Amino acid sequence: MKKILTPRFIEPLAAALMGAGFFIFASALSGGSLWRGFEESLWKNFKGHPDVLPAEAVLIRGKGLSSLGVAQQRLALARDIDLLSASGAKLVVLEAWLDEPSQLESEEILADLLDSAKKMSKSSVRSLRAKVATLQTHLNADDTLAASMLHAGNVLLPVEVEAAPSPAPLSGTVWEKFRPYEVSRRGKGIQQLDAAWRPVRAPIDLFRSSAMGLALVTPPLSDVPDQPIEVPGVFQLRGKWVNGIGFDAARQALDVPERGQQFLWRQGELSAVELRGAQFPMTVRGGFWLPQPMDRAHVLTFDLPSLEGAPLLASLKGKIVFYQPWPELLVGEEGFARQRELCAAILAQRLQLQPEQGNGFWILIGFWLLLFVCFALLGWPWAPLLAPIAGLLLIGRFIQLQAPLAQPLGMLASAMFCGFGLSLILAKRRREERRLWLRGHVPPSAQKRWETLLPDPATGALVEGVYLGVHAADDLKVPQWQAWAERWDAFCEVIDSQTGGFFLPLGANEAYPLAQIQELRELLPEAGMSSVRGALGLAAEKVFDSVRWRLAGNLKQEALKLLSMTKAGSYFVSESDYLSIRQNVKIQLISETELSLGHGPKKIFNVLGVF
Repeated sequence: MKKILTPRFIEPLAAALMGAGFFIFASALSGGSLWRGFEESLWKNFKGHPDVLPAEAVLIRGKGLSSLGVAQQRLALARDIDLLSASGAKLVVLEAWLDEPSQLESEEILADLLDSAKKMSKSSVRSLRAKVATLQTHLNADDTLAASMLHAGNVLLPVEVEAAPSPAPLSGTVWEKFRPYEVSRRGKGIQQLDAAWRPVRAPIDLFRSSAMGLALVTPPLSDVPDQPIEVPGVFQLRGKWVNGIGFDAARQALDVPERGQQFLWRQGELSAVELRGAQFPMTVRGGFWLPQPMDRAHVLTFDLPSLEGAPLLASLKGKIVFYQPWPELLVGEEGFARQRELCAAILAQRLQLQPEQGNGFWILIGFWLLLFVCFALLGWPWAPLLAPIAGLLLIGRFIQLQAPLAQPLGMLASAMFCGFGLSLILAKRRREERRLWLRGHVPPSAQKRWETLLPDPATGALVEGVYLGVHAADDLKVPQWQAWAERWDAFCEVIDSQTGGFFLPLGANEAYPLAQIQELRELLPEAGMSSVRGALGLAAEKVFDSVRWRLAGNLKQEALKLLSMTKAGSYFVSESDYLSIRQNVKIQLISETELSLGHGPKKIFNVLGVF
């Protein structure tokens, strides 16, 4: 990373990061199939896959039966059910209404026949009536169809229900006689609410008792063109629960028994359903969100004039068959279509989490801005550490609240790239500013060290070291000490033409720099010197319209006061510094004076020699 973050590569890298970040930002904000597919993948990875391979679902649309009478339609349907049963279909979902008996048509025909017999002889009439009675007994299309359903044992019939003005969240218990199943609850208790649905069309009792089961169908709860729609999957009817046709077909395709459905709850509201180890997100009203039309899963459709002899029958074994015997007469085809799409979506795990409502767009923008500012201010290496923390928070919200995850993760990646790119530019600018204020004080070779010691002069940070004051007999010329300052990374400042200050940075346990000071004394033998060890900071000094930085602190004041007492060629130190160097110097006691206000008098020594 250090090689990449060199001044030469910083600006191109920052531009590349910010460009990639803004591209991800625009893409995530607009959504699209890429992000919806990413959302599905995340849901599958976190919520699991079914532990069985689901059965395939197909739709077969019949032809030519709409022109027949009701009784003839029922007889043809009975024949088709026998064929589908013989083909080995796993489930036959009938998309047709059987809410009226066909005997009404037969009774009208027989009544006309009896009226026409009034002109016949009495013996002929008696014979005709006997034959009609026999015909009326044996020619019963409804009984034939019911027998076919009973023999097949896998026919699911529809019941049309009508939504109340405002469907409420699901509550209550299971349906006791309408193919009941257990409801497994996790979380808080459920508030009991009024039923949200009422039946408006159902099969006659004969078919109801012969079919494998009944399931409900209704138009979707929300259906905006080119937008996700909410399709009911579980209905609350008179305080009881019943599956919709699409959800029940998917349940049977996954081989989930009626008592094997586990409904998950969050804060007392319906949250998801678990089938075969996989979780599917639900709405509080018992619905499922289908994605936009272009991203929905669909059932394969076949149009057949007749099932007899159709090659398709050989491929139906183990499949879920949605069968429309007379599609031209089907009322409420939209509700059936949405239920089929729901079945296909569950089997393909192509459901969508509940979309953001109202101000979701601005929430994403605000989320991005917050992360962008944090990444830009933190910079390297703290910015990369923030990303996993924010990602874990988003994943926790996704798992616990089933909130969308793909777009927020995209916003997180975008903010990280843009913020980190901006932080690189800001860091480079700060580095250039540091070089400006260090210029003239620090040799180029010591620039990097002093940037580390004082990254920002305005923060008031202190640096440990020794301040060395120098007073020359003549002018203090730069060439005299420049090489020495470069060699020892000294901070240099000129106080006047004859006086200067040098600060040698030291580590916490580093020895007193006697050798460096002695080297400078040899370069300037006629100069008086003084030194004090401690910590110094920087202070701003305004010169016209610019700001110049200089060393400041009690340490410097003590060193300059000592310097004022020196003579040509002398080197003064205070008592506190003498204690750390006494083993290596020969000294002479000069006097005792107060160097700092309130710190009491200190002994002053002149260093005569270093050994």
